[in-house]
Amino acid sequence: MRILTMAVRIWRQVLRDRRTLALFFLAPILLLTVLDITLTSPVATPRIAVHNLPTGFQTILQRYADLTDSGSADGSLVGQTQGRLTLTIESVSPSVIQRLRQSVLEAETVYNEETMAQNLTSLRGRASRTSIPAPGLAELKLSLLKPAVVSYRYPGGAYSYFNQTAPALMALFIFFFVFLVSGIAFLRERVQGTLERLKVSPIWAWEIMTGYLAGFGLIAVLQTLFLQWYASQALAIPSAGAIYLVVLLDVLLAFIALSTGMVLSLFARTEFQVMQFIPLVIIPQIVFSGLFPLRTAPAWVQDVSSVLPVTYAVRGLRAVMLKNDSFSDIAPQIGMLALFFVILAALNIVLLRKSRPRAANRPAQAS
Repeated sequence: MRILTMAVRIWRQVLRDRRTLALFFLAPILLLTVLDITLTSPVATPRIAVHNLPTGFQTILQRYADLTDSGSADGSLVGQTQGRLTLTIESVSPSVIQRLRQSVLEAETVYNEETMAQNLTSLRGRASRTSIPAPGLAELKLSLLKPAVVSYRYPGGAYSYFNQTAPALMALFIFFFVFLVSGIAFLRERVQGTLERLKVSPIWAWEIMTGYLAGFGLIAVLQTLFLQWYASQALAIPSAGAIYLVVLLDVLLAFIALSTGMVLSLFARTEFQVMQFIPLVIIPQIVFSGLFPLRTAPAWVQDVSSVLPVTYAVRGLRAVMLKNDSFSDIAPQIGMLALFFVILAALNIVLLRKSRPRAANRPAQAS
């Protein structure tokens, strides 16, 4: 009953605080929407200034790039003697440079294939007129491969870049906002004296911990459900696997963020000091949790990644949303998240017991 009373009080406080509600519900979907617009925008066609190119090659290159004779361009392509080309790249954007080189390479490949086909046709014509077998013609036929048949092992097939990063972004948003709101809210409980009154009251430390987890946890669960619904319905982010597994992973991560915020808020005196924990707690989660590829990273980076809870949430979410993995497939990730939560919850109880007066460590016994 005491746990429920604490939880209801927290629910009412959160519902009356519009800024907290905005941080929980509006901020994540706003950021997710902005990233969706940014990452799914079509790639700009490179602009190339051309000089002295073969007519046939220039015609093919127009399929892959915007050509110009003068003016500003991402690069210039000049034809030299003996079929050589000189590409000078003027852009400093990695994406533009990659697209520029790819466009020229694809145009060269098509041009060479068409030229080879024309030469083979001419060779066959001369051979048929002279009734002499063309040397090497059979070997040339045998060396040509048919286009490969492409198939996808996973249901979603070729995902866009945003769809690949969406599970990691959702995990990071849930962790960040739940950590921030819970840390500040728990600090306010201390500053306003509410937590101190609970410490001297006849209530167990684990009941205080459970009451706060139940209060903030319900809000975190609602945030997770709302964010998942918005991602799938409004942004059309695919989820190949079972939705309950996605919600389970998100909820576990939310409780970990909630416990982390409660622990660190015990070492802060002001809201600004809570904010100072962000570089220590949030930045490593962003860099080392899997949002960026870490396959070729140094060994110490892999070690850091393995002790971060968001890493396991990202792995599990990607496995479910992109590969349709089952519960047994992501059981290791769920187990690690549950272990993180148990450790942090136990740490919260220990810190609460140490910070309360000795006489209040145990509830008063009934006479």
